[in-house]
Amino acid sequence: MRKYILMLALCVTMLANAVCANAAVTFDLAGQIGSEVSIVKINNLKPFVEKAKSAEPQFYLEDEPIKPVVRIRFDEGEGGTVTEEVSGKELSITGSDYEWIDNADIRYGGTASNKYKQHSALRLNSSYINLGDLSVLSDSMNDGFTVIYWTNYEIFNKADNGYTEPAHLQYSGSITRGNYEAAYKYDKDRYNVILQSDNTKISMKKKAITVNNTAVTAPEPIVYNDFYNMYIIVVDKNDSGEWKMSIHGNDRVLLSSGKTATLTDWNPETVFSGNLYIGTPDADSTYGSPELGIADLMIFDRPLTYQERLEIFYGYKQTGYYLDGVPTK
Repeated sequence: MRKYILMLALCVTMLANAVCANAAVTFDLAGQIGSEVSIVKINNLKPFVEKAKSAEPQFYLEDEPIKPVVRIRFDEGEGGTVTEEVSGKELSITGSDYEWIDNADIRYGGTASNKYKQHSALRLNSSYINLGDLSVLSDSMNDGFTVIYWTNYEIFNKADNGYTEPAHLQYSGSITRGNYEAAYKYDKDRYNVILQSDNTKISMKKKAITVNNTAVTAPEPIVYNDFYNMYIIVVDKNDSGEWKMSIHGNDRVLLSSGKTATLTDWNPETVFSGNLYIGTPDADSTYGSPELGIADLMIFDRPLTYQERLEIFYGYKQTGYYLDGVPTK
């Protein structure tokens, strides 16, 4: 009899536990099936469910974020056309020597390697893109302009030449790089033309960014790594009335006068005269289209301040950008 009483008590206990468990595990009614999966567990007593996320950008300031006059993301990842977002025009890639990059780690919103803007970029090689006649932009460029794009220097890994990483580096995921000065995958003695109009070329050559014949060295912290970083070319007037070109990168403020150069015989109103090209339609042994991957190219019809450049890099405005003491240049 005692044996049966013990078995009955055990069954009652198991039944009670099952009832309690079933009562504790409930569905999250805020979850929405068919939407993006939440990356956090909503409640320890509830299972993971698909939870809708807001697609609207979140701003700490009420005013609208700054908008470019030309923007091409190069996020198509395939095909022979790209879209200019401001006008909505679909633009053809002229030539057949180009390649899409689908694993570009485009650094965005911080210098950590785990937050990416997108993974698609375009290497034009000997092809180019005609944006058409954008001479109308010259009417609004009396004060200067800003060009922003993401790229990297595409260096060879030692592994590209058969090198095997030590076991501890294989485990960590680190990659032993080659010498940056000697390991660029593109022709570092050739000007890679990012933008070209009838009388202006904006190019990259080794570590320098050039506007026609004036060169400024890019900030080294964004050059000596294998991520896609944001390069910023700002042209504006100084207090003496001279036209100055300055080069910035990511969320860095200008640190030295070596990143600024004076532009002589300069007329900003004719920079984008006639047809504007990404790459160049008249390549030669000195100038050619980018052999580097380019992503999210933007043109602004005025020089951007430091706070505005931070908005582009981080994707939203923060009140902290505008506090007293934060640089503007």
